[in-house]
Amino acid sequence: MASGGARVGAGRPRKPLEEKIKDGDVEATKISAEANVLSVEVLEDSMPTVKEYMESQQKDGKPLGADEQLKDIFSWVARMGCKDHVPTMLLEQYAMNRARWIALQNAISEYGYINRKGSSGNVQVSPFVTALIAIEKQMNTTFFMINSIVKDNCIVGYQNYTPQDNMMEQLLKSRGD
Repeated sequence: MASGGARVGAGRPRKPLEEKIKDGDVEATKISAEANVLSVEVLEDSMPTVKEYMESQQKDGKPLGADEQLKDIFSWVARMGCKDHVPTMLLEQYAMNRARWIALQNAISEYGYINRKGSSGNVQVSPFVTALIAIEKQMNTTFFMINSIVKDNCIVGYQNYTPQDNMMEQLLKSRGD
């Protein structure tokens, strides 16, 4: 016996806005005419305010860096013409997850993948690795949500952006401090 009801993601995929504009859809053309390509000054003015917890210092004295991650993802969303479509809370959540991911990578580099259990002396996986896996899953989930919103509503040609574009550079910079 089948359980009925609509399934998430079932059915024909929606056409991206860019394709609707190319096909001459009247409503999509109106949206395109109203949207404007943003300059750097406009981006800085429309940037969401960075919350205090995103700039907080960690126990090792280094800043978390989520504010930089927020600027990075927001500038990409704005360049794609979707800053009004993606909720700020989703961008903040992604920025925090990405900053935590970098911090956990640094901790694993410093303390290693495995350690010894205090009471028995047995080898166990580092708790940083376990936390990294959970944070990475959250980070990927939020990025896929952001990416799907941008893909559906993008006015400018959609460019596939991955967080790894400059993450390795940031990881190496943080190790040098």
